[in-house]
Amino acid sequence: MLATAVNEISRYEYPERWPTLIQSLCEYIQTGDPLQMRNALLALRAVVKHYEYKAPEGRRPLYDAMKTSFPLLRSVYANLISID
Repeated sequence: MLATAVNEISRYEYPERWPTLIQSLCEYIQTGDPLQMRNALLALRAVVKHYEYKAPEGRRPLYDAMKTSFPLLRSVYANLISID
């Protein structure tokens, strides 16, 4: 439900009226709490999915989200792989 809500809100609010959305989601991903991380990842996916099929000139928010979140996601996934 959270991802759906963020997806709908982001259609009208992100990035103009909610410029800190991606940064906020990244902060929740870094908490280490599995539930918060899962919800933040689902919300991030919903935002990214909204922009993935837009024309190249409409993808600027997607590129900004990728630039902010991918380094973090890479380190999270590397930590998950190293846990045995």
